[in-house]
Formats: sequence, C-alpha cells, structure tokens
Amino acid sequence: MYKVLIVDDERLIRMTLQNMLDWKELNCDVVAAVKDGIEAYGVFQKVHPDLIITDLKMPQMDGIELIRKVKEERADTQIIALSNYSDFELVRDAMKAGAADYLLKVTLDKEQLEKAVRQRLVHCESAQEKEDSEEIKWLNHIKQTLLLIKNQEKIEKEDAYLESAFVQPYKKEYQVAYLHVDNIHLFYEEKYEEHEKLEKFLYDQMRDSVPLDIEFRSFFLNHHTAIILLQGGQKQRMANICHTMIRNIQQYLNVQISFVLSNVMEDIKDFYQCCGDVFAASRNHFYRGSGTLMFVEEKEEYVGLDVAHMSWHKDIMEAMSTRDFQKAEKMLEESFNMMEKECIEPYQVIEYYIFILHNIEGNEMVKGHKNMYSLDTIVMNLRHCDTFSKLKEVLMEGFVLVEEWLKDENFNRYRQEVVDVMNYLDENYQEKLSLKEIAEHFSMSESSLSHLFKNETGMNLKSYINEKRMKKALELLSNESFKIKDVAAQIGMEDQLYFNRVFKKYYDLSPSDYRKKLQEERNENLDEVIE
Repeated sequence: MYKVLIVDDERLIRMTLQNMLDWKELNCDVVAAVKDGIEAYGVFQKVHPDLIITDLKMPQMDGIELIRKVKEERADTQIIALSNYSDFELVRDAMKAGAADYLLKVTLDKEQLEKAVRQRLVHCESAQEKEDSEEIKWLNHIKQTLLLIKNQEKIEKEDAYLESAFVQPYKKEYQVAYLHVDNIHLFYEEKYEEHEKLEKFLYDQMRDSVPLDIEFRSFFLNHHTAIILLQGGQKQRMANICHTMIRNIQQYLNVQISFVLSNVMEDIKDFYQCCGDVFAASRNHFYRGSGTLMFVEEKEEYVGLDVAHMSWHKDIMEAMSTRDFQKAEKMLEESFNMMEKECIEPYQVIEYYIFILHNIEGNEMVKGHKNMYSLDTIVMNLRHCDTFSKLKEVLMEGFVLVEEWLKDENFNRYRQEVVDVMNYLDENYQEKLSLKEIAEHFSMSESSLSHLFKNETGMNLKSYINEKRMKKALELLSNESFKIKDVAAQIGMEDQLYFNRVFKKYYDLSPSDYRKKLQEERNENLDEVIE
C-alpha cells in the first residue's frame, strides 16, 4: 500500500483532500495531513511517504523548500503541488525543485485529483519494485543470519548488510524484541490451520501497535516467531508497546504471545549479538508462563533432575495402581511445586512425566486389561508444551482421562494364562525369546500358545514383544548418553540394523532421526519456543 502525505495550512483543504477520494481503492494510505512544511518534513523522515500533495504558500517552511529537502533525501518520492491562479512563479520553482505535477485549488475536483494521483502512482510502482527487490534481498539475508544465530551457528562478525540504507533509522539507538506465540503446536492443532494467516495477523498487530513516530522492522523466522527491530532508546515505551501487542493479540485471536526485550543499543553492528542475547534469554520462558514480557538481563539457572533421590514417580504410579486417585493428584501437585521451586531443566521435566505415563500404561497391561487407553496423544501434547503452566494443564487433563478409563467397570480381563505370559514377557523382553522357549516355559505347544495369545490380545507374541521393546527404546533414546547400539542391546536386539528396521516400522523414522527430532523439539520448547 502506498503512503500518502497531505500538506496544507488550511484545515478545510486538508479535510477535502482526505475525503475526496477512496484512497484504499487506489491502494493508498493517507499517513498524515499536516499544516506546514516543518511538520511535513518531520513526518517524511519517519514514514517516507511515496506521494506528497503539498501547498506552496505556507508559514515557516513553504512548499518549495519542503520539495527540495525531500528530493535531496529521496529522489523517487512523487510530489504534486497545489497552487492558486496567481502562483505561476511558485509553480515554476516547484517544478524545478522536483514536483512532478500541479493542481489548481479553485478548480480541483475528484476526477482531476484521481487522475493526477494515478499518474504519480505509476512512477511510485516502478520505484517501489526496484526498492522492493533490494529490500527482499536484504530481508532474506538478515533472516538467514538470524536463523543461524538462533541455532547457535557461527557467523561473520562484519556484515555489509548492516550498513544498508534500510537500517539508517536505527544507527543511533534501537532495541530488539523477540516475539513468539506460546504453545504454538497446540494452537495450530486446535485453532489455526493456515499458518500464513497467523504471520499476517501478527504483522498487522505490530503495525497497529507501534506508534507512527517509531520506525520498526520485523524479521519472521517462521509463521509464529519474529525479531522486531525498534527505533529509539526509550525502554519503558518499548515495553509498553510489547504489552499492547500481547493484549491486542490475546483479545482478537485468543492466543498468547510472549516477548523478550533487549537493552538499548547504540551501534547497529551489535545487532546480531543483541539478537543472540534475546534468543538465549527466551530459554527462561518455561517457568514464566504465557503472555509475558521478559527483559534480556533476566536469567534463570536451570538444574538437572536427580531421579535417584526422588519418589514422586513411584508414589504416583502406586497410587494409580491402587486407584487412590486423590493421592495421585496430591503427589502430582507436590512434584509440580518442587520442579518450579528448584527450576528443573524443562526438557527433563517433560520426559519425567512422560516416563510416569508410560509406566502407568505398562502396569495396567500387566494386570491384563484388554481395553487399553492410548496415552500417545497426551504424550505428544506434553512434548509440545513450552511453558510449565501449559504442561501442568495438559498433564492434569490427561490424568482425568486416565482416571475415567481406570474407573470403567466394563474392563474385559485376559485369561489368567495370558496374564502369566504377559508378566513373563515383561520381565524377560530384554532377552532373546523364541516362541518355542516361551511355550516350553508354560508347558504348552507353540500352536496352542500362539492361538490363545492372539485370540485374547489381538496381536501375536512377536508383535507384543516388539511393541514392549519399542516403547522402552523411546525412553532410552531420550538419554543422549546411550549410543543407539547400546539401546538396541538393552532391549534384546543386538543386531542394530534389525533394531533400526523395527523401530522405523513402528514410528516411521529411524532411531537417529527420532533422536534428532527430539533434540529439535527440546530446543524449540526451551527457546521460544523457537519452533
């Protein structure tokens, strides 16, 4: 959309020009209508209008001087002069100074104005296309560099792109804000399928929230995270702008965003370092909660989770096993308080509660429940939580569903012989087990055992064992200290190639790809989320 500035010392003329045309239909936005050249020049320096319609006779700075100053700084700006019948000399001077056209005030009508504006917009379009091409190249370079910084890759300290005219407004003082949508994966699943629309909405809110007198640049790293470069050094004012965006986006889209705001910077050469600082500070977002504004100097020191000296998981699993749901809920709340108080490493918190869920599921399978409740959705949603408050919400909702499942009196239990086989397999799945060995252990024929187990559980023995092994493999792969071949050996699959094939069959990706994906998700959950 082209930016239009109207300049005239007569209020009636300014209002007439603003209302005479449907500016939006012309793809134009009247950014300001001011009374003299000094005020107009101030607006010009801040918003760089594409088209200026200006009177020539004005107090303080007249139209001729305004045209000269504008053309000296931005030659592509299109200017239409307004004159009276007696202003021939002024019109000539205006054209020499750089005005492209003039209109007589006394005969001005809608048709004349629209024709003149359309003619100037043709030239604006040509200049805009050239500038857009250069700007797109510049934006892409900055974006790619920021992505490298976010991923902690090394970059060149000197970057000619930071000397571009596009950063001119930020040469003196600026701040950097890092915006990200909270718990974005859950948001996409529930509310918003078209990601591009989210990015456009966020940008529109930026544009509406940042005052006209402040220049800003946004660099979207994806559809839901962005670096915002803000002109000026008034830190409290920038904080208020961030709060405004948090409030407006929550109100209009019912989604929460968070910000990390940098210190005031004085040298644009420090821009990349500044961005690195806000990326690093965003890792502290987990316990702060959704819809928050953090400052770069606010840091948290996370500590590791010492499971060996904890009993929460044992108490919770025992309470669920004995159907003491009130105790399980109490234990969960106490564990939440401990995690937050001790500031435990976020990804370890997530994996800890997933470990508990998997064990609850396994314990119920051992009891012989046919009608098993799938915890996969709960586990996936936990992995997508980037705030502790959301994790607690998802986990508590999940436990309500598990409780309803366990209270269901319509459970069909397996025959005792099958339960005995399951217990045996659960205790020995790490060993090399053959159908013959299992059948001999229970004094049954191979065919009788296979038939009984398949009829009761709906799966054959090999599938049951492999499923048990694969779930254990997921748990072991989350620990990076284990090599993949060690994981395979611990679950009874010494042949790593065979382990890879079975794992890929179950989860549609190899163990190494799963571990890589898990690490990326951890980084996103701690960074942002940085997606």
